[in-house]
Formats: sequence, C-alpha cells, structure tokens
Amino acid sequence: AGGAKMRLPATPARMEALLAKCRFTNGADKGTVLALYEQTAAAILGSLDKLSVAGLPLVRGDVWCSPSRLAEALNYCSSLRAVAVVGARLDDDGVAELVAGLKDGALPALEVLALGHNRYGARGVEAVCGVFRRGVAPRLQNLSF
Repeated sequence: AGGAKMRLPATPARMEALLAKCRFTNGADKGTVLALYEQTAAAILGSLDKLSVAGLPLVRGDVWCSPSRLAEALNYCSSLRAVAVVGARLDDDGVAELVAGLKDGALPALEVLALGHNRYGARGVEAVCGVFRRGVAPRLQNLSF
C-alpha cells in the first residue's frame, strides 16, 4: 500500500469550498487566491486536447474521484478533442451522474469519447446518448462503449 492517489482536478467551485475551510496565517486574501486559481484552472483545463482517466475508479460520493467531479472538470474543457473514461467502474447510476453534471453545450470540440470496460448497461447507454440532445459534444465523431 502507500503511494500517491490519483485525483481529478479541483474546479474553481471545488477550490472555493476548500478555501472556505482555510485560514491564512499571513493574511492572504481568499478572494485573490480564488481568482488566481480560477484563471489558472480555466487556462489549463480549457487548453487540454486529450484527457484519460483510464483505470481511475469513479465512485459516486467520493470527494475527489466521483462521476460528478469529472463532469465539473469536463465543463471547463472547451478544447478537449478526445476523452477516455475506460475501466472506471462506472455503473448505470455512475454514468447518469456523469452526464447529468455536464452543462448544456459542454465539450464543444470533443470528437472521440471512449467509455469501454465499465459496468453500465442499457440505462447507462441511454443516459450517454440522451446528453447529446442538450448540445453536449456537437462535433462527436467516435463514441465507443
């Protein structure tokens, strides 16, 4: 055991919640820290071309690695062309949570979505397909289950 645990990136909303619990001893302004973090997160997530969370278990309710946390991060990924959520242990409810967290019109540049080697069934497939009616991933060319 031991070693570092892989986590999804903290979105500005998540960082705001984390900062609310912090007290800076040097008098740093939480608003300034959050504004800088928002700029950084938007720049990094917004410029991603490819993202793979292959093998990272996405567990509903997990503070750092849940389907909803991934959706929060994906909402910032305006340049993302390919995403692999492979072997993430997603069941029907996990897939539903993931797609429910995507904002209308999210992932405008996405062309490839790989969702294989998970644990969902027909309800999960329906949930994924339903998200496209909300304008998510309008450029999608390759969807693999």
